[in-house]
Amino acid sequence: MGTRGRPLALGIVIALVAAVWSIAAIRQEDVATGGEFVPTTAAEGWTVVYRYPREGSALLGIDARTSRDVWAVGGVGPFDRSRVVAVRWDGSRWHQTPSWQPSSGYTSLHDVQAFAPDLAWSVGRVRNGALALRWNGVRWQRVRLTRAVSVSAELRGLDDIEGLRALWAVGRSHRQVLILRWNGSRWRRMNAPDLPNSILYDVVSVSRTTAFAVGEAGGSSLIMRWHRGDGWRVVADPVFADARLMGVAASRGRVVAVGYREGPLLLERTGTGWREVPWEWPGETFFLTGVAGRLDRSGNVTFWVVGSRYLADGRIRPFVLRGRSGRWAAMKVPSPGPFSGLSAVTATSGWVWATGDDGEGDSVTGLVMRGPTTLTTSPDRVTVSSVG
Repeated sequence: MGTRGRPLALGIVIALVAAVWSIAAIRQEDVATGGEFVPTTAAEGWTVVYRYPREGSALLGIDARTSRDVWAVGGVGPFDRSRVVAVRWDGSRWHQTPSWQPSSGYTSLHDVQAFAPDLAWSVGRVRNGALALRWNGVRWQRVRLTRAVSVSAELRGLDDIEGLRALWAVGRSHRQVLILRWNGSRWRRMNAPDLPNSILYDVVSVSRTTAFAVGEAGGSSLIMRWHRGDGWRVVADPVFADARLMGVAASRGRVVAVGYREGPLLLERTGTGWREVPWEWPGETFFLTGVAGRLDRSGNVTFWVVGSRYLADGRIRPFVLRGRSGRWAAMKVPSPGPFSGLSAVTATSGWVWATGDDGEGDSVTGLVMRGPTTLTTSPDRVTVSSVG
């Protein structure tokens, strides 16, 4: 899952969980002083593991079946003749994979979902509408969408439905939210409320009977919930003005959503309600765009959030948070350059993988960073205490 972009920009990191969830306040004084990020070798093991070989590229979505099978997708090239990018890590190297390509116009992939070595899905946008591609073990092939999708449509988020080889895909069509479902043989458009000037950026399946999607409508944050028998409905509370939610993830029934307004927006769902995690970090701006949750062998749930940290001097830095057992940790992540951020995240046993980019304008380059799932006791670690 995960469709993200810059300011639109790149995300921040999240996390929590325990038998009882508690809220953590994230404070500026919890971060080591100085403002500079330490070199790669001392920054919690985080490093750039792949950089796309051409400028004008972006990697926007990522998913992993295992630590030896990771997909990252995006696009490359000028707006009027861009091309699909889908790269794969096989445990020893990254390589570009053969894919359907448009004849002209704007094209980009925004999210990817991997099922097996010979089966994966990716969604995005092409000049004449929304785009869905399926990997067959040899190449990516375009799959026809329902005729109910307009030529102005785009798909931004994707997630599998637990226990089934079925999918949710979300985005927008005619400036209205767009929700599609793959049933194993075809895509079908789902009924959704009429919401002017709306879009969904991400979706997560909590179970076979429940799913959540996040985005924005009329300039305010938007959460939608699907429950079998009830269909898709808008969650009335919370709604934040001048805000958008970019990512959502779930694990073991717990749900976290991330985004931004004037600053970072981090929400957790416990039981039947949502609540905002306090954020006290004056002087800098954060954009949260990607979140992933993972259940480890011990039964512990960890959520990861990635994004961008905008410093007072104009530089942009990658930012990562991890949450477990009601505690948050902000990690030092090396910056590949003066203008770098992270957009989407996934986790495997032992590793966290994140897509992002580095640079400005036409010189932007897509990249993948990787860090360990364990936190050491290095001085770069920052623990944020629970307060609620």
